[in-house]
Amino acid sequence: MRKVSDKEREKLSAEIASLESLDLTQLRSQWKLLYEIEGPRHLSRDWLRRAVAYRIQENLRGGLKPATRADCLSASLKMPGCVSRRRSCRCEKLGRTQS
Repeated sequence: MRKVSDKEREKLSAEIASLESLDLTQLRSQWKLLYEIEGPRHLSRDWLRRAVAYRIQENLRGGLKPATRADCLSASLKMPGCVSRRRSCRCEKLGRTQS
């Protein structure tokens, strides 16, 4: 995770705060821009907002370290809800991990 300046932090806070005013359709559009796939239809507005906010922060500050991502993927593959035991599961393809 990289350090950000106060100016970047303020801009990030404002961008995340602005997500509150977006409707479900707008949040799905943001999801598509950030994750480069369609937003899941089953997610509520609140969960979409959280996921979009996370991705915005991740893009600015950097994501998890490769070792942490590998640990998360390994743990998620052992979970009953994982789509595939051989390849990365659905959650990894969406850029997030299950806990």
